[in-house]
Amino acid sequence: VLDIMMPKRSGFEVLKQIRGNEATAALPVLVLTAKGQQQDRKIAGELGADSFVTKPYSNADVIEAVRALLGEPAALARR
Repeated sequence: VLDIMMPKRSGFEVLKQIRGNEATAALPVLVLTAKGQQQDRKIAGELGADSFVTKPYSNADVIEAVRALLGEPAALARR
C-alpha cells in the first residue's frame, strides 16, 4: 500500500524504485491517496501500480482492493 504524498519522496518515486528492482518488481502495489486526479491515476498506471483507491475511502473499499490483488474472488471475500 503506497501513498503518493509522502515526506521527502513522492509515492511515484517509490513506485519507480519498486518496479525497477528485480527483487520487488513483481510485488502488487495499491496506491491509496487523496490525489485522485485523472493525471495521477494515469501516472500511477504507467509506473506499474496494480490498483488505485482515493481518499476518502471506506475500509471495505481497501479490503476489496487488497483481496483482488491477492487473487481472492470477490464472492469469497464477502463470506
